[in-house]
Amino acid sequence: MKENELKSDYHDIYDDCNSGWQNFNKEASLDLDSYLDAQFTQDEYEEAQIRKRALFVINKLARQVNLLEGYEIKNRHILKIAPVGGEDNAVCTQMTGLIMNLMNFAGGYDFMSESFKWGSLVTGSNLLEVWRDRNGDLQFNRLGWNQFMLNPALTKGDLGDCPDILTGRWLPTNKIKMLVPTADIEDTKAARTSIRWENLGDPYLISNGKLRLYEEWWRKDTAYDKMVVNKRNGQEYSWVDFVNQSAYGDKDLANRLISETKSNGIPILSKYNKPKDVIKLTIFVDDEPVWDGTNPLFIDDYNFVWLHGEFVPESNRDDLKLRGYVRRLRDPQQVRNKRINQAIDIIESQIQTGRIIRDKYLKNPEDAYKSGQAVVLHASDDAPEQMSLQEIFQQFNGNDIGQGIFALMESLDKDTIDAGGLNEEIFGTEDRDQPAILSQFRTGQALTGQGGLFQGFRAAKRALGLKLVKLVQANYAPSQVRRIINEDPAPDFYKADFSRYDCVPTEGLLTDTQQNMFYLELKQLRTEFPDAAQVITISDIIEAAPIQFKDKLKQVIQQREQAAQQQQQQIQQIQLEDKKRMDMLQEAEIRSKMASSQENIAEAEENRANAALDRVKTMSTINTLNSKPYLELARMALELEKVKISREKMEKDSNKEKVGAK
Repeated sequence: MKENELKSDYHDIYDDCNSGWQNFNKEASLDLDSYLDAQFTQDEYEEAQIRKRALFVINKLARQVNLLEGYEIKNRHILKIAPVGGEDNAVCTQMTGLIMNLMNFAGGYDFMSESFKWGSLVTGSNLLEVWRDRNGDLQFNRLGWNQFMLNPALTKGDLGDCPDILTGRWLPTNKIKMLVPTADIEDTKAARTSIRWENLGDPYLISNGKLRLYEEWWRKDTAYDKMVVNKRNGQEYSWVDFVNQSAYGDKDLANRLISETKSNGIPILSKYNKPKDVIKLTIFVDDEPVWDGTNPLFIDDYNFVWLHGEFVPESNRDDLKLRGYVRRLRDPQQVRNKRINQAIDIIESQIQTGRIIRDKYLKNPEDAYKSGQAVVLHASDDAPEQMSLQEIFQQFNGNDIGQGIFALMESLDKDTIDAGGLNEEIFGTEDRDQPAILSQFRTGQALTGQGGLFQGFRAAKRALGLKLVKLVQANYAPSQVRRIINEDPAPDFYKADFSRYDCVPTEGLLTDTQQNMFYLELKQLRTEFPDAAQVITISDIIEAAPIQFKDKLKQVIQQREQAAQQQQQQIQQIQLEDKKRMDMLQEAEIRSKMASSQENIAEAEENRANAALDRVKTMSTINTLNSKPYLELARMALELEKVKISREKMEKDSNKEKVGAK
């Protein structure tokens, strides 16, 4: 009875999901065809076959998709786990090492790039799945748009409010046995066709390949944990922990403690059922349920990350609310293809124009249908002589191709690029003479316009990081952790709410191992902070460097460092001895100066004793000096008077002689 109920409920959910996404599925199929060069409708192909014309596709939208895909791959960053607080750094470092190992070992980055291309860019929807193989190792898988359906009621890109996820694939029996080893599928009748999953593949290949329909129904459900809460401080305990820790394993005693613990007649402890999310999974093989239970990877979340294009949940049209990058390029691409084929048809019509022929007057009538150079038609001898050759064979000239059609195709080329939000500079085909800085700016602006696509990709990457933290905690035993990172798990490694409160997924330098990332981070620190060179030595960098023959290089560096250290010690010893000598000289000089100072002090005291005597002598001298000026003045006045008397006498004698001479 339960199996019939599961089948009935699953069929109802499938019908709802299929009805909610059937228009999107049609458009996604056309988007994929357009990228793969199937850009004409079936009617157009049939009409071309009737007219015996070839249809040519010059795919301009594919190069835009490939450009954005290549940009994502070129700028790929590693997924690492960063702590929210400093106390969680040890656990986050270990988680980063485990997730790096998982992403590199299982090709996680390649699967993400493929999901981004075929989901976000081409069809608009892909799922990245995490599953566990026979060895217990986590692996990745990509589900295309036609291999799954989400509940149309979802509104969040992280699948947080998605009630159901349905997946369907045609798989061989041995693959199904690997996925569900406990299922007995030998007795179930293989279904060669199915009314579900009509977009999965060619029924002929499915039938002849002996494939079986493998379906999964993932759904969110609610379970309840019995809890005990302390109303004073709000602290909660699980019922099991409370019984074991407070009542020594006695449930009756635990119930009495809850009922008897009161304050002023009000119970302090209370027991209640706390709801929680549970992910359930039912697996069907050829429409028969073979397994039903909770998430086999032991987490309360889906094992999927959704990579999608533009998602507008408020739109009531499923063909519009979800679409990839290719959707907006389809119309200009189709118009361009039509115009190109029309131009080619006109050119070919110049050669294959209408002709009028008289078959009976030609020796080789089949040659009249040939085109090109050096085609010779031979008139038969039965042709009347008066009949001109133009009457036997005449070809009509076609019209010239107008230049407007080439200008139109150039305009359509530009429209195709503009519709995607890009420009010619980003493809490296712009030949206008303009400054390089302007071209670089225009290229950056074009990529800025695609920020929404890359933002969605980064959001999916962060969601994957959180899921991987939960999956590692639930599926990696301490021995496996030790084997991968050569360390025992940190004390809080398996804390239940670690992914909720203590860590955040971030992007870092893309490397293959955690050691390589450590090496690059050391180099970056040494470059950005010159003072760090005193702490981060060359030996530290070589130790972390991912290079070959590292041991030999380390030995050479250690020998040179030891020699340099010995030389430095010798220099320090010489400097120490020089310092001792200088100290001795300084000490002797200080003693000499102290002795000189003492002598100067004695001399100063003697000088002070002689100072009084000198002052007495000075006063006596001053008194003597005070009388000398007056005596000298008197003597000088007397001498002057003598000189004056002598001069006057000489003048009188001279005058007498003159008078006598007269």
